[in-house]
Amino acid sequence: MGSYEVSRISVPSPPQTSPLKNTLSAVLAVLIGFGILALFISPREWVLALEQVPRRDMGLSSLFFMAGCLAICARWRACLSYRVGFLVAFHSQGIAMAGNLLIPSRIGEALRVYALTRHGVPAEYGTSAVVQERLADQLFRILFFAGALLVGGAAGKGRTDFQLLGIILTTLAIFGALALMVRYRVAMAGFSGRWIGRLPKLDARLVERFVRNTLHDLGSVWTRPGGPAALSWGLAAWILYTCHMVLILPAFFPGRELVLALVVMSFGSPTTAGKPGGYHLVLTAVLMAFSADQEPALRAIVVLFFFQIVFYCLWGMASWFSMKTAPSVNVPAVEAGSR
Repeated sequence: MGSYEVSRISVPSPPQTSPLKNTLSAVLAVLIGFGILALFISPREWVLALEQVPRRDMGLSSLFFMAGCLAICARWRACLSYRVGFLVAFHSQGIAMAGNLLIPSRIGEALRVYALTRHGVPAEYGTSAVVQERLADQLFRILFFAGALLVGGAAGKGRTDFQLLGIILTTLAIFGALALMVRYRVAMAGFSGRWIGRLPKLDARLVERFVRNTLHDLGSVWTRPGGPAALSWGLAAWILYTCHMVLILPAFFPGRELVLALVVMSFGSPTTAGKPGGYHLVLTAVLMAFSADQEPALRAIVVLFFFQIVFYCLWGMASWFSMKTAPSVNVPAVEAGSR
């Protein structure tokens, strides 16, 4: 591993804005999203879409959805190498899901990293854990999309095979680039410090240290607690969310629920919350590419998104309040990567 340098990195809090302004911004973003959606499906049709699913299936599907939420919390804690307890992981994950759903630019990721610094987890470790999550999800996208092609009998057809090949090549490129960054983390950190450190209110030395520590943590994923377990919990979450969808989709696509559930998981998994409007339009287009009619496709996506907008918003609000009122702890020193 080489020698290590011990340093203390302070993480600035997000810009202080009034709670009213933050609330209004989130509400405006949601209204714009639903306004775009209303151009394609009326509010009355939203209600009809929900009523189309049998209550028993809605109830069972809710249980699978909540089980999936618990699984992604277990994954998040494993990605953090069990540096926090389950309750802290649960609350920070809820903040991320609600923030990503309601606020533009996936700000939920930054919010949970910041929230964890109050509980002794340096921002480098939180950032590394977020990257681990997204990389694992990309692997699962390939797996589930390949499963959709096989189950749907689309394998061997030029267009779908080309799409799968494109996803695989993109993933390999991402992993290859990240492997090089980890391998040459000292040079990468120096480059980041020189260029990103020129931005206003940023210190080149701290940027360099942050990048080096983050890449070092990523490079040690498989040699510390939580690495393999995070992948297992992630797969469990994807399977649970798929079961949730399989209970919903028969109301709209009887006999095709499994293949379309795999398709939805590949392009809009609940592990990465979508935005109102954009989520619906993208997934409707994807389902139509798999020979689904537009109206039932849009209704099905409305129902699936209903779970996210309800569960994630309630979860996120409760978690934000819990973490804001919890006492903060001293942030420990950080081990920097080898020179």
